[in-house]
Amino acid sequence: MIKEAVILCAGRGERLMPLTLEIHKALIPFAGKPLLIRIIENLKNFGIERIYINLYYHADKIQGLLETVKCPEIVTKMEEELMGTGGGIANFKRLIGGDFLLHNCDILHNLELKELMDFHIKEKSFFTMALKKAKTNARIILDGNRVVEIRDVVPEVCLCYTGISVVSRDFLNYLPEGKSNLIDVLRKVIKEQKVMGYVFEKGRFIDIGTWDTLYKGYAFADGLLPEE
Repeated sequence: MIKEAVILCAGRGERLMPLTLEIHKALIPFAGKPLLIRIIENLKNFGIERIYINLYYHADKIQGLLETVKCPEIVTKMEEELMGTGGGIANFKRLIGGDFLLHNCDILHNLELKELMDFHIKEKSFFTMALKKAKTNARIILDGNRVVEIRDVVPEVCLCYTGISVVSRDFLNYLPEGKSNLIDVLRKVIKEQKVMGYVFEKGRFIDIGTWDTLYKGYAFADGLLPEE
């Protein structure tokens, strides 16, 4: 069973400025509930008992919100400088006890995460990326269930990474000390044929990173956005 999760929550949300000058994108309310709380409650529903969250931008506001969360257990790490997506995970190297779920803080979705976790366990996967068809600038290339390439493309509808994955404890050994970018590390692991992809046929995800996707997120949370 996957009982731990890491939520990456340190970014500045620069593409959503000036909105994010006043509020972290993880705190933007959707149907009256902050996105981060939606994510935490969803992870709890899928059996997550402890969540690690890295903080940097608007950290005091996020910490204040997290103090209202009684369950699951929340462990935070304040970054004195931005450590990147890889460094954000590495913050918790000494605390994570087993395989864990990794989740970006700006993803709104209705994906059945149990399917992803069950696949990871069944396949004894090293790193399992949750994939979905969407418009993106980074196409994931599969050979069967194995990821063989992350290919940069002109934005188009293709198989893309949702910002959610299940990660083995041993993957943490690949993360260098200090700053690092998760995708850069993943590209190295892909060459060792250690990354798998699970493709969600049902459900929807929205990366709340731009004004366009922000408005889609509002419609999705209000039940006004149809299935893709």
